[in-house]
Amino acid sequence: MSNQESQGSLMVDEDEDFVRKAMYIMFGWVVVVVAAGVLLLLLREPLAGLVAMGLL
Repeated sequence: MSNQESQGSLMVDEDEDFVRKAMYIMFGWVVVVVAAGVLLLLLREPLAGLVAMGLL
């Protein structure tokens, strides 16, 4: 195997690692956003009451 071939395979491994990390980060953000949306839906009435009373 030549030096260029071994460097190429290392770059592929690094790219796969980068893509895997990016996917985990994006998945984490999706989970956070969905959880925040559900929380807002569940707390819609209490939050509206606090806004109406001028506390929020």
